[in-house]
Amino acid sequence: MYSFNELPQAADEILQRLTALETLIAERLAPATLPQPEFMTIEQVAAMLNLSPQTIYGKVHRRQIPYTKTGKNLSFRRAAILEWLAGNDRQTAAEAGRQAVQTAAATMTKGRG
Repeated sequence: MYSFNELPQAADEILQRLTALETLIAERLAPATLPQPEFMTIEQVAAMLNLSPQTIYGKVHRRQIPYTKTGKNLSFRRAAILEWLAGNDRQTAAEAGRQAVQTAAATMTKGRG
């Protein structure tokens, strides 16, 4: 039992223990991160891109998306899809203008050489 003068120390100790318990519970309840598969199915790619599987089939047919075919089975390398997505970024007008100026300057410099 604690005396009246020891109550602040007891409350601090209880708070520390409660914080430790909360941390332990949060760690136990946190969803485990599963390793991402290297290859994905058409359904997984469709879900990743928020598109329908039919749209992905169309992109495969038009060779607009990187894929691998083993027999009749399509598969998609996760790294290739992420790289493809990064390559599809559109430039802003300012970025396009800077690139045009740099290209023109490089062309003019080559012409002088």
